[in-house]
Amino acid sequence: MGTVRILASLRLLIGAAAADDATDGLVRLLNDPDRGVRYAAVQALGKARAALPHVVLMLEDEEWCVRQAAGAAVGQFGDAAVPELARVLRDGSTAARVEAVEALSWIGEAGLPWVLDALDDAEPRVVLEAMDGIWRCQDLVERLPLDRLRELIESEDDEVKLWACILVVKLAPESSQRAKRQLQDLLVRRPKGRQKEWAEWALSPPAKQEVAPEPEPIPERPLIPLHRFDVGALDEQS
Repeated sequence: MGTVRILASLRLLIGAAAADDATDGLVRLLNDPDRGVRYAAVQALGKARAALPHVVLMLEDEEWCVRQAAGAAVGQFGDAAVPELARVLRDGSTAARVEAVEALSWIGEAGLPWVLDALDDAEPRVVLEAMDGIWRCQDLVERLPLDRLRELIESEDDEVKLWACILVVKLAPESSQRAKRQLQDLLVRRPKGRQKEWAEWALSPPAKQEVAPEPEPIPERPLIPLHRFDVGALDEQS
């Protein structure tokens, strides 16, 4: 039955952008017990402006793949989604706040102040996403929040410390001596994995920094390119 529901939702997708009845049908599918159906419906509703509040609610879905699809869909609404995403940052769960920060960073200039504010979140996963957003929006950042990043350089969370150091070293090299020392210390204590590659890249001479390492997924949140996601393979992720 799961496959039948997914196919039914995808048929509705075809007319979702223009037909109110199709949009209403897709909204109803957001409550379907099958995560594949919810995933497909969320993606389709990214084309229907009236559905924004419903899509934002899916940032709280119990399945990471649906939350990730909802974040990508909300980002398609652009500046109009910023107030809703700001509310999620204030009141949402950790998982929802992570997706909200990413969506705000993809929105760009209108979402950037909220991405910067997320550096003050109490949850390391949200802070990590905020730093990723700053990296993504670096051309829009007129003033790097150096005071906060200096605090994060001293974080007890090694992941947070690593990315705070990298941001300072790469985006504010004139203020990076402490960050470089922390990266060197991290290399001594954690000489493995993708973190090692990033730390070595940040500390390497500019001539050797042309290509950055591949991004590391945020813990408990695999990186999946949504446009290539196979809904039929969702059960393999269980």
